[in-house]
Amino acid sequence: MLRFFALAALLVVNGVYGIGQDTCVTFQSSSTAVPIVSKNKAAPILISADDWPGVQRAAADFASDIQKVTGVQPSLTNVTSSTASKNLKSTTPIIVGTLGKSSLIAAVVNATNLDVSSIQGQWESFIAREVKNPLPGIDSAYVIIGSDKRGTVFALYDHSEQFGEWADVPVTKHSELYVSASGCSHGEPTVKYRGIFLNDEQPALQNWAIEKFTNGSLSDMGPFGSPFNHFFYVHVFELILRLKGNYLWPGMCLLHTLDNFDTFGNRYVDVGSGGPSTFTFTVTSNASWVQLSETHGTVSPSNPESRVFISVKDWSKLPVGTSQATLTFTATAKGQLPLVVPVYFNATRNELPSSFKGFVEGAGVISMEAAHVARNTSVSGVYWKTLPRYGRTLSALTTWPHLGDNEGNFTVGAGPSVEYDFYNFNTIGESGNLTVTTFVNPSFNAGEKDRPIGFAVQLDSQAPQPLYFFPPATPGGYPAAWGGNDGFAANNIISVVASFTGVSAGAHTLKIEMIEPSVVVEKIVINAGGLLPSYLGPPESIRFYG
Repeated sequence: MLRFFALAALLVVNGVYGIGQDTCVTFQSSSTAVPIVSKNKAAPILISADDWPGVQRAAADFASDIQKVTGVQPSLTNVTSSTASKNLKSTTPIIVGTLGKSSLIAAVVNATNLDVSSIQGQWESFIAREVKNPLPGIDSAYVIIGSDKRGTVFALYDHSEQFGEWADVPVTKHSELYVSASGCSHGEPTVKYRGIFLNDEQPALQNWAIEKFTNGSLSDMGPFGSPFNHFFYVHVFELILRLKGNYLWPGMCLLHTLDNFDTFGNRYVDVGSGGPSTFTFTVTSNASWVQLSETHGTVSPSNPESRVFISVKDWSKLPVGTSQATLTFTATAKGQLPLVVPVYFNATRNELPSSFKGFVEGAGVISMEAAHVARNTSVSGVYWKTLPRYGRTLSALTTWPHLGDNEGNFTVGAGPSVEYDFYNFNTIGESGNLTVTTFVNPSFNAGEKDRPIGFAVQLDSQAPQPLYFFPPATPGGYPAAWGGNDGFAANNIISVVASFTGVSAGAHTLKIEMIEPSVVVEKIVINAGGLLPSYLGPPESIRFYG
């Protein structure tokens, strides 16, 4: 369920107003009113391209909100101070921006000496008012200024709320829409962090999200088996901002996912003590196919933690697709009420053609040690040679002879190559995209200036992608990426990323091709949507030999 920390509103005849806020919206013309929509014409909205992306998004919502209330869609245009008046007629525009970020707002303040001291350096504050001669060629504008990114976003949604548009609340239509020339303002909030806590996400919220943001089945939810995707969260974040919130606290329920090609083969839950008291616990499952390493235990000062492994008894007994189970952990301590914690476990059985040979995606990734090639093709006597036990995990590959064919290089797609066969069930966000990260030794550009060290990556019949991975540096110096806690030297690796689009589920071939000599490849990791940060990368995927 969505639980709100606080929400209060006052319904009045002409609009909806939050308790205690200034009102500056009216639906009738007057000598002190600035038209937003009048006689079927909407004031254009002007914003600058250098403002925050979140402000750009809220401005688009603001324009849409005006259309929902009046039936008239205002234009929304990125402009500069010199182009703002272009194509403007007699309509008074709305100028929107963030103080200290928007060049358009900076130009207005500089041209008019507008007093912004009430919001300068403040947290989530805004002012809005009519300003005369704000920019060249504009006689008057309604100017909305936020002290920071959320200040501007809140200002826009605050006006929308007063217009009568608020999330999915039915809209009262108005043909005329005005704001007072003196406008609205809001100072710093008295509560700095305000947000939404998501609780009870299973079954109520999860089942609703499955219905609304997937095709209605667990199999459409990617390698993590969760319907809480970007389609879901775009609405959550908009709701938070319309409530003038700035904080999201996800729920506490645990969700584990596992597939039949996951290299680990299980998941686990740690049961630990939050205090000195001894307690016992039990674990039950509502599905007979779940295998638990233990079903009960005791946690005490002398045994402060117990780990319960969760796996599948027999994958062949599960249907293809995703099966769901609920595990119930119940803790009991003397003199206390039992504590019950549900854990949701999704098991996805993927089906692989019996004739396939190669690496198979597990948990949304395909990880391959460089030495485990399917095919090695030489050109002009140059081939990829294994360097046993070289590198961070197993072994490495480099072209041999080490300096190639008399220190020569190859054009993209023409050099010696190694191939890896793999099978994927997913792509990133089901978008048809994969990323390939090649872990290479941090070798310097040893050749001539016009020959930086590099290699190429090719997926199936797509064009090879040349990758020149060592950044330029001053003679005798190091590139910026060399040092630091996460630099080339500290990691003893350079992660070289290539992206591929238009990829479907199924069997594919990845090819690593030589361009320049001296490249040393240690590992290749393909992200199909489940890659998580780690130092060594995920362990090698399951490989079928046929």
